Amino acid sequence: DIHSLNLSEFQYTQTNITGLTLLDPKGQQIGYMTRDWISGKPHSAVTKVVSV
Repeated sequence: DIHSLNLSEFQYTQTNITGLTLLDPKGQQIGYMTRDWISGKPHSAVTKVVSV
């Protein structure tokens, strides 16, 4: 959510700030997962449990 931060104080400095988008917020899968999360239903993604 770096787009929601006010980074103007860094505009004229030597600071390097990099933001990455890992998921397409407009993608169909995100819509399904958000809908299921709000409704309290488990989503269709598979979770793998790993024992250490």
